[in-house]
Amino acid sequence: GLNPDSYVFQIEAEGNAKTFSDPVKITLGAPPPLVEVHLTEGGGIDGVVLDESGRPLAGVTVRTLPNDFDENPFTKMFAGMIPYTITEATTRTNASGEYSFRLLNPGTYQLKFTHPDHYDVSLRDNQVVLGPPMKIAPLTMQRGTLVSGTVRVDGQPSGQTKVTVTALPDPASPTKSLFTADSISDSDGNFVIQKRMPPGRYSVMAARQTLA
Repeated sequence: GLNPDSYVFQIEAEGNAKTFSDPVKITLGAPPPLVEVHLTEGGGIDGVVLDESGRPLAGVTVRTLPNDFDENPFTKMFAGMIPYTITEATTRTNASGEYSFRLLNPGTYQLKFTHPDHYDVSLRDNQVVLGPPMKIAPLTMQRGTLVSGTVRVDGQPSGQTKVTVTALPDPASPTKSLFTADSISDSDGNFVIQKRMPPGRYSVMAARQTLA
């Protein structure tokens, strides 16, 4: 029942890394091809997260992402529709600040670190290979800054206004993920960006929709 085309099969089995077949050509009228896929335990990643004082930081959420993935409203909307060859997984650091991933499909990974009292950090270009886990150098997370403000329209506080802050590109770090976050002003026009923001230059945009 497959339409004539080229296909790749994705196989997921407990105790093995997600694995992909070689490309398979389906031709009308030809006998079906035999597909062989060899499953392995893949590779892994081990690391540790520290706070500003150098102490282990527990409760950090660590996610694996495609190396070129950049989180923004557009990619969040279509993330579930884009196939990736890396293994997407999530874990948390323990009391010693340690985290560990296993059963990862070999490839180049981005690691995303999130903690409520620190600003998010992305670590790219982590090459996972078949065999023993790779060791990531200790990562230090910084507290960053909470940003708040007031929205006014014609001098009067404006509630239910969406405020978006976006980091401006840094020529010194062209591949760095740009911070972006949203907030909604309250009835007094006050807003707080819930995510802590790293040092840098930002643009702030406010917008609201009215029946008029």
